[in-house]
Amino acid sequence: MHVRPPERPRAFRKIVTLLTPGGLFLLTLRNGPSEPGRVMHPISEGEIEVLARDHGLAVMRALQRPDAGVSWTTMCLRLPDDGTVGLPLIRGIILAVLLVDNDHSLEAIFAGMEWKRLRVQQDQ
Repeated sequence: MHVRPPERPRAFRKIVTLLTPGGLFLLTLRNGPSEPGRVMHPISEGEIEVLARDHGLAVMRALQRPDAGVSWTTMCLRLPDDGTVGLPLIRGIILAVLLVDNDHSLEAIFAGMEWKRLRVQQDQ
């Protein structure tokens, strides 16, 4: 794998935020010695399964294919569609608002957001 072990959780988190509900993430792992001059970091199918589970992805399928001197594992991961549609986006907005102004209650924050949305619609 091209991603160093300490950077993998962050990489998975970033990829998951790009997926829509029901979206697929396909990756191929090269198992075996790296090519001369190329830095590769070994990773197992099990480590990918743990990263997937930790980031809410389901492992749909893993296929192994031998090749000359190496083998390849292609994995299909899926972000379940739990009916929340835009929850990751809304979650990001809520967290941003809470970080900016954590002295208000959630009710006051949502009331203010609703007012701002209505105000923008009226101004248009």
